[in-house]
Amino acid sequence: MVIDFSVVKEELEKQISHLCDHGLIVDADDETVTQMLGISKSDIQWVKEHQAAKTVSNIAGFKVYLVPFPPTCEHLAKHW
Repeated sequence: MVIDFSVVKEELEKQISHLCDHGLIVDADDETVTQMLGISKSDIQWVKEHQAAKTVSNIAGFKVYLVPFPPTCEHLAKHW
């Protein structure tokens, strides 16, 4: 298989870096962390209902990538 890696890099930038870079990846089911970070209940509910990830901001303005699964390497690789 032959592919221009600039194409792969561009796609990775869109799918991963733009959404997650300089952010914290958090499981929507982790009530302790979501409460501590001040993640809105509506964002948590949306992620759980749609079983989809969402980039949100917490009360301090930090980027949080909210996911509907434990953010392990295996789960994140499958997700992306």
